[in-house]
Amino acid sequence: MTNEEVRRLESTRRRGLKDENAFSGLHIQNSDFLNDINGRSPCVRCGKSRKYFCYTCYIPLPIIADKIPTVKLPFQIDILKHPKEIDGKSTAVHAALMAPDHVNIYTYPNFPDYSTQHGITPHNMGLYSSFRTRRPYNPKTYTPISNPTTH
Repeated sequence: MTNEEVRRLESTRRRGLKDENAFSGLHIQNSDFLNDINGRSPCVRCGKSRKYFCYTCYIPLPIIADKIPTVKLPFQIDILKHPKEIDGKSTAVHAALMAPDHVNIYTYPNFPDYSTQHGITPHNMGLYSSFRTRRPYNPKTYTPISNPTTH
């Protein structure tokens, strides 16, 4: 791809972001009720002061609990956060709020051992193991760090 083609694509992308009709095909629920919430409330689980949801317990506050849509995902998601990532600024919580039965959030180094799990990544090894190599995946030269058990 030439530099000119890259510039043209980037320009098109930027125009798309500024397009006022970018969400015209979506059914977006009115969120004005968020503007009516004054102050903060204690989380029903941990008691900490929050405004819309508790980013420690990953639950919405009662004042908006019935207005937050939940979805069922066709797979489980484990989100691994950096220990210095600020919980109140992490967007991982939004996934846990919308798909509470399908999202788990872990803070490094406290997360499950993925080396024994089977997945859809190269050689049926876990995603964590494939990233441990710290090199781009090339199916011709790829060798796993450990020998995963295949079924």
